[in-house]
Amino acid sequence: MKCSLTIFGGIIILVYCFFSLYSLYALYDQRYGETDKDLKQNLLSLKKTASPRSKLFGKRINHISNNFSSRNETSSIRTKNVEIWGKAAISLYLWEHILKGELESELGGLSTYGTFTQDELKFQFRTGPGVVQSTVPQDVENLVLVLNGRTQEKIDFARSWLDYLPHYSNLKNIAVVLLGNEQCNNEWILQYLTTHGGLVKALFITYDTQIVDDDNIFQWPLGVATYRGFPVVQDEAIRINISRPYICNFLGTIYPGSSREKLINSLEGAGLDDKCFIKTRTSWEPLESKESLDVYKRALATSDFTLNPVGVNTECYRLYEAMSYGSIPIVEDAVTEGECDRNGNSPLRLLRKMNAPFIYIKDWNQLPDILKNLDANANDVVQKRQEIVKWYRWFKQETNQHFLSVLRDKFAWTKIT
Repeated sequence: MKCSLTIFGGIIILVYCFFSLYSLYALYDQRYGETDKDLKQNLLSLKKTASPRSKLFGKRINHISNNFSSRNETSSIRTKNVEIWGKAAISLYLWEHILKGELESELGGLSTYGTFTQDELKFQFRTGPGVVQSTVPQDVENLVLVLNGRTQEKIDFARSWLDYLPHYSNLKNIAVVLLGNEQCNNEWILQYLTTHGGLVKALFITYDTQIVDDDNIFQWPLGVATYRGFPVVQDEAIRINISRPYICNFLGTIYPGSSREKLINSLEGAGLDDKCFIKTRTSWEPLESKESLDVYKRALATSDFTLNPVGVNTECYRLYEAMSYGSIPIVEDAVTEGECDRNGNSPLRLLRKMNAPFIYIKDWNQLPDILKNLDANANDVVQKRQEIVKWYRWFKQETNQHFLSVLRDKFAWTKIT
C-alpha cells in the first residue's frame, strides 16, 4: 500500500510539472508570438508605403526584416569571442593604437593581456614570452595571430606557430597580421592561406608587397616602434597651435654614400642645421634607453617637420611616430631595392591611397628651399599640423573599421545593428 501511494504521488508531481511548463510556454507565446507577428506585418506595411526614391530607407527595412526572419540563427553570433595572440611587437600597435585596448601584466611580466569589446566582438589579447602554444586557451575558436616575418629566423619562428594550429581542435577561424619582409619577400606565407589549402582565412601584411589582393590579403600599416617603447601619445602632448622652436628634425643612422648623408650635407650647406634638431649615429641601435627615447620624443614634439630619408624600405616607424606628435613628415619619394610594388602609388601605397598629407621630395638638395618656403608662413605650418593630426586620427579609425569588417566577412559573421 505504501508503495502504491508513492507511485501515485510521483505521477501527480509529473502531471503538475507538465502543466506548469505548458503554462509558461503559452504565456511566452502570447507575449512574444503576437509581437513577432505584429512586427512582421509592420515591416511588410513599411515596404509597401516607403517612397520608391528612398533607397537607403528601403535597404534598411530589408536589413531589419532579414534580421527578424533569421533571429534564431543570428542570436548565436551576438557576441563572438576572438583571441589575439601577439608574437611580434607590431601586435601592440594593433591592440593599443588601432583597437585602443588597455593592458595588464601577469606572472611577473612574462605575459601581458587585455580585454576589449567593440560592437558584437569581444577580444582577448595576449602577448609576452609566457604566451606559448601550451599556455594559450586550448579551446580557442576564433584567432588573430600576430607574427614577424622580417628575417629567416623570424619566419622559422612564425612557421612553428602556424604549423601548430591544427592541434587546437575547436579552431574555426584564423587571421594573421604579419610584419613582412622589408624587401617584400613574403611568398612563404601563401601556403598557409585557405586559398592555397591552408587554414588562414585573412592575411594583413606590412609594406608594398605584391601579394596584396584586397580580397584575402590586405596591406597593414607598419605603425610605431612599440618594440622600442614608443607610447600612445595623448592629445595634450601634441600642442597643435603652439609655435615650435625647430623647423625640422632627424635622428637616425647615417650610412656612407646614402641619401641620409646627402640630407645632412644639404642642411649644413644651407646653414639650416642649427634650426633643425639633428642627432646622428654611425651604427644602428635596435633598442632605446629611456634617455634616448625621451630625446627622440622631444625632437618630434618640438619640430614642425620630420625628415624621412629611405632606409631598407621607404615606409618606416618614423612616419607614424612623427604624426603621433603632429610633426609633418617630409618623405624621400623613392622605391627601394627588392620585390616591393613599383607601380601605381608606390612607395607608401597604403598611405598614398588614404591621401596622407605628406610632403614628398625627390632630391634632398631641394630641402633648403622647401624649408625656407614653409617656414615663411607660420599660420600655414599650424594649418598643416592640424591637418596631419586630424588625418592620423581618422586613419587609425578607418584601419580599425577595416580590420573588423574583414574579420566579419572572412569569418562569415554578420554585424548585428
